[in-house]
Amino acid sequence: GSYGPGAVLYHVGGYEQWNDSDPMEHKYVMYYDVAPQNCIPGETEATALAYSVDGIYWKRYGDQPVMVSGSDGAWDSQYVYAWTVIEENDGYRMWYSGGAGASHEGIGFAASVDGIHWTANFDNPVFHIDDGVAWRNDRSYTPAVLRIGETYHMWFAGKDSLEFNYSIGYATSALPLLEVYLDIMPGIYPNIIPWNKHGFTDVAILGTRDFNVRDIDINTIILENVTPERAKFRDISAPAAGNQNDSSRPRRRGDGIIDLVLTFRTSELVQSLSRVEGRDEIMLTLTGKLSSGRQIVGRDEVIIRSGDKKRPVKPPKGHSFGKPVLAAGDADPEEFSLSGNYPNPFNPTTSIRYDIPRASHVTLTIYNMNGQVVEKLVNQKQGPGFYSVSWDASQYSSGVYYCQIQVTDPSQSGGDFQQVKKMLLIK
Repeated sequence: GSYGPGAVLYHVGGYEQWNDSDPMEHKYVMYYDVAPQNCIPGETEATALAYSVDGIYWKRYGDQPVMVSGSDGAWDSQYVYAWTVIEENDGYRMWYSGGAGASHEGIGFAASVDGIHWTANFDNPVFHIDDGVAWRNDRSYTPAVLRIGETYHMWFAGKDSLEFNYSIGYATSALPLLEVYLDIMPGIYPNIIPWNKHGFTDVAILGTRDFNVRDIDINTIILENVTPERAKFRDISAPAAGNQNDSSRPRRRGDGIIDLVLTFRTSELVQSLSRVEGRDEIMLTLTGKLSSGRQIVGRDEVIIRSGDKKRPVKPPKGHSFGKPVLAAGDADPEEFSLSGNYPNPFNPTTSIRYDIPRASHVTLTIYNMNGQVVEKLVNQKQGPGFYSVSWDASQYSSGVYYCQIQVTDPSQSGGDFQQVKKMLLIK
């Protein structure tokens, strides 16, 4: 079955001739409902994609739906039907009807970078017939959503199970936090700050093709309860000279996109970190607002070391996996640890460093936002040392990924170790 449509996007200036390699840039893009039981066992209703140059003659995208129902036992395990799709600067938002026994049991939310590969929200459903709201306890479905300023407005249908009356509900939701890309001490890796250091520390908020840092209200910026001393707009974020595909190089030269460089007084920053003791690797969080009022957040790791006189080292490069990467002047590591990948965000390769203080079995796994295994980079016994491994994500879509290290430590005093780091792939 094919019916709908659920949502149609119209692009002013979109393709007026067919370009099958770039479906989302056609003048018309349609999300519609399909019943794909013959190609996907157990899938009752799903959402497919089509595109058109005139709105009359359409081509479907591929042979499979672009948004399928949830896993067995999930609230939307059988039905997913897109009712509203909104195109934003950083991707697409979808509100859909879904259910396990029928397509009107609840409303879900999903997001996509390219409009084709979708990720459902962890907190789904937004509304469900089992929420305890009487007027829609038989049906909660068909969301129609508009964005007005910094707020989403939703109108949706409901039906009660007692009188069988149909009603229309209204709801609002503020835009979610906008995650910006933070680079503490740009051009240096790792970010080491001696406990007793004076002077200033630079922190960069990186601009992208879809994000203009000039939209930030600088007066609202706070990094761990510390406000910046000064701010400058300049371009700092392209790879250094040399092999431009080498993602292990520090980002120094300009790429034509303006970044916001904030300068903080180091002593104030360190003093604000009362939870830090000695040689700690911690995540610092920056918050602020855009001029529109939307809140932003950015995170990056630093190492706070007491009495550390060593200079930061450049990211390891040119190594082959299985051989420890030893930083100058370092002995074997004192504890298990997983460092943040570099660069982060990255495209399409990044380096992941981890420390093994004694011989152990190490597993290094990449997961997507749904918790599914993407790749297993390491699964073997390794001796003590500082290790680094590269991940090439060229075959994967933009988005958030997670790197998890699991170590089985044979030492009686050690026990097992596990740690997770967040990575951002931008294409």
